[in-house]
Amino acid sequence: MNLLLADFTNKNLFNTVLSQLYYKSTVDKLLAGIYLGVKDIYYIKGIKTSSGNCAYYYLYRTQNNTSPAIQRLLDLGAVFVGKTGTVQFANRDRPTDDWVDYHCPYNPRGDGYQAPGGSSSGSGASIGAYSWLDAAIGSDTGGSMRSPAAQQGIYGNRPSTGAISLDHVLPLSPALDTAGIFTRTPSLWAKATKAWYPDFASNYTSLPSKLYLDGGEWDGEGVTPEAHTALTTFAQKLEAYLHAKTTKIDVAGLWQETHPEGSDSMGQLLDLSYAFIVSVDQFNLLGRSLFNDYGAAHGGRRPFVNPGPLARWMWGQSNGADAQHEIALKNMTTFRDWWETDGYGKADPASCSEGLIAYVYGSGSPDYRNTYHSPPTTPPLGFGTGRISVLAGSPEVVVPIGESPYNSTISLQKEYLPVAVALQMARGSDNVLADLVEGLGKEGILKDVVTGPRIWE
Repeated sequence: MNLLLADFTNKNLFNTVLSQLYYKSTVDKLLAGIYLGVKDIYYIKGIKTSSGNCAYYYLYRTQNNTSPAIQRLLDLGAVFVGKTGTVQFANRDRPTDDWVDYHCPYNPRGDGYQAPGGSSSGSGASIGAYSWLDAAIGSDTGGSMRSPAAQQGIYGNRPSTGAISLDHVLPLSPALDTAGIFTRTPSLWAKATKAWYPDFASNYTSLPSKLYLDGGEWDGEGVTPEAHTALTTFAQKLEAYLHAKTTKIDVAGLWQETHPEGSDSMGQLLDLSYAFIVSVDQFNLLGRSLFNDYGAAHGGRRPFVNPGPLARWMWGQSNGADAQHEIALKNMTTFRDWWETDGYGKADPASCSEGLIAYVYGSGSPDYRNTYHSPPTTPPLGFGTGRISVLAGSPEVVVPIGESPYNSTISLQKEYLPVAVALQMARGSDNVLADLVEGLGKEGILKDVVTGPRIWE
């Protein structure tokens, strides 16, 4: 047996042989033998949930239910192997400053001391680190899938809002929460997402006819020459694959020209929308009951909560709470309606989505985990390209397209970090997006990645 283990530990071969021996993919078990990690906000029957908080873990009993989202994957044949770490209550913490209750997972890329992104930090890092793990589940509310995907150089998505039930999952905001999956290959990501989300099968006959590039990075602004080359090459191949006309877009400018009469500027309308939605929702749905239940069990004491979520909750309660939350939801609806009628998120009967939006989610810039930052005092404020899919409810996937060198202050050597692009389509176009990623993989435009410091061998 020792010889067998030694012979098959390289390049995931041991896992592959076991899967071939014990599991066979069928129409009903499309994910048979896929080894799966799950972010520790999803309930698994018989296992406690921590959501990165010690007080929550020890206060509540083991779960009596498994989240329907996870159960669907198990029913498809996936093999659950364990929970993965999360930023506390799926918020956004810095590894040096804010991860108090539990230690922040390590990003295996580059010098090994870069931030892993959040809040699905453990799920993203595990796919970048463990060759025996095929896929990992996370969640995305404001970027919690896409950020780790970019920083680990793997495939990871947020689907259309409402793609699958999030019952028995600790909430950040039901209005914005989504369930996503990380993989190292475009083929497995496409296969898993099409099998996992049940309601997006369509009879589309073509891919989007327009390619929209957002952001100055496509022109080389703020990126290394190596990153610019990777971006330029990818854009050219994507244009050729789609047979689409490429347009560089300015979302704020289009809003200024076409926004609903009487509406504010995009910044005035949306700068605080995300902040109020997540801070008020999570305190109402989780924080208040945690404080009450813990106090009842511990003589009126308040549980410890990491600086990030605590600052968010208190900010929301101190700045209008439910009243501001209601305004934020109305502003989100105003933006979503505009995005689908006058913006770049229009549906199309032939291709589901009139256009494909591509923007840079990671340019290979270092983000050292040993850097100290100012303490958090508010939720994330402002509105940018990464928030469009959040408020519009549209599907988006981050894909690795290259690497960028940097001189590490840790190793004192030249190291490399992933360059990653986000691809977004109109709401409900999840299957089309998956087929696109799968097709780009078959053409070699997107590639499988490996574990360890570099994304490619």
